[in-house]
Amino acid sequence: MPARKVIFYGSSLGGFGALCGASAAAAHAVAEVPQIDVRNWFPGAVKKIEDHIIHVPMDAYGARHPERVDVWSRFMVEASIPSFVILTNELDRSFQDQLSLIARVREHPRYAGEDAELVVTARTRGHQVLAKQQAVELIRRTIRDR
Repeated sequence: MPARKVIFYGSSLGGFGALCGASAAAAHAVAEVPQIDVRNWFPGAVKKIEDHIIHVPMDAYGARHPERVDVWSRFMVEASIPSFVILTNELDRSFQDQLSLIARVREHPRYAGEDAELVVTARTRGHQVLAKQQAVELIRRTIRDR
């Protein structure tokens, strides 16, 4: 199957993974309320990652491996800005990071005019995802458009 037909989907940290995976695979991503930079995530979650996974402070880890904690850095390491849809709302903790990502994508010479959308919805509030039926409709619409 051609990579352009592959869609990575995820929400929250899974949305981070979907964006990074799509970059590595030159595929498409649908990400709901994704973290863009894990260092800016909920402090309690960052602490758990530090304590149970990376065993160093997140800032130190990010300084050594920015592509593992920041979507933009992953795009640069992969030399690929994938097409994607980010579904979010203005009350999500990562909203400003999401806006910044879209701005950086738009301005970068590697951006080939692929779809890079930030869809701001009033259907959710804060760090919440769509109801399952609504999410499935979004994914189906994305599949049809590919």
